[in-house]
Amino acid sequence: MRQYEVKSTVWSNPRLWAVSLGETLAWAGLFYLFPASLIRWKLHFDWSISELSGALMIALIVSGITGIGSGKLIDKGLGRALMSGGVVLGGVCLLFIPMVSSLEEFYILWAVVGIAMGACLYDPCFAILTRHYSSEAKEPIVMVTLFAGFSITFSFILSALISSVFNWETSFYVFGVLLCFLAAPLFWIGIPVDTKIKPLAARIFSESKSLVSFFRELIMKPIFWGLSILFTTFALNHIMLISQILPLFENKGVSSTSAVL
Repeated sequence: MRQYEVKSTVWSNPRLWAVSLGETLAWAGLFYLFPASLIRWKLHFDWSISELSGALMIALIVSGITGIGSGKLIDKGLGRALMSGGVVLGGVCLLFIPMVSSLEEFYILWAVVGIAMGACLYDPCFAILTRHYSSEAKEPIVMVTLFAGFSITFSFILSALISSVFNWETSFYVFGVLLCFLAAPLFWIGIPVDTKIKPLAARIFSESKSLVSFFRELIMKPIFWGLSILFTTFALNHIMLISQILPLFENKGVSSTSAVL
């Protein structure tokens, strides 16, 4: 694979602008739109907050499992198709969520959204950037993270605005269209074609060492469990704070629109 020369500043790289904007939309639509819509779902479906929150838990579990396959696809040079296809899959699911009539259907759709998360959020994105920019990937990753940090503000404000003018269903249609017709092309443009035949990471899965034996050795290492517990704790803390902040405001008598602002 042809290595890309990192310029003196990442801000002049149009590919990174495309990836950064695409990642911002992906996070806004696939992750933060859930907590932004929680109160509206409670009123519309008459399901409890705990029942609704179960869908996000399912999505995150599926996302973690999907990440294993995403890594293998990236190693095979399919990162561009992975992220573009993943965000389209997520966008299509958002278009169907307003049509659900049961909690089971709701869970199934968010499980599929979890597949999309595992295909196009931070983990695969950073893996692709590291693969292309090698030791100089720090600045591109910082740029993408900086942009995507605004996704929570974008998601909460846009969904609140659309819901107040129309309804929450319309907000999902808007985000679904944004993911399918804006985020996906941005990923396709921003992620170059990968022509590397045998990357270093792929040696782990060579014929002499099966996937089963790799995981057997991995789970025997204490550092694996330590890092797993650490990152899981951080993720749960973030998820609980973000997903429950609007219900907490509601209990204090603050409207969802005022809470977002």
